[in-house]
Amino acid sequence: MRRATTFGGMLVYLLAAFVSGLFVLGVGYWVSDLAYAANLWPIGAIIRVSLLLFLIGWTVGIIAFAVATLASPFVKPDF
Repeated sequence: MRRATTFGGMLVYLLAAFVSGLFVLGVGYWVSDLAYAANLWPIGAIIRVSLLLFLIGWTVGIIAFAVATLASPFVKPDF
């Protein structure tokens, strides 16, 4: 039962991290479009570079946590 609870909690956290990351990327891209439209291209470019770095880190983190989530039912508990 403990492993199922751990797996469920990790799965909920994984889904929350995935959705919040998509939200940050979507809003950030929208804000950079507003900056480009206002002829503030340096700010828009900085935002897009920051979003690219965020995307790389977020993707690696989501993949690593998904692997950990899938492996959690098979790991010996520490107690």
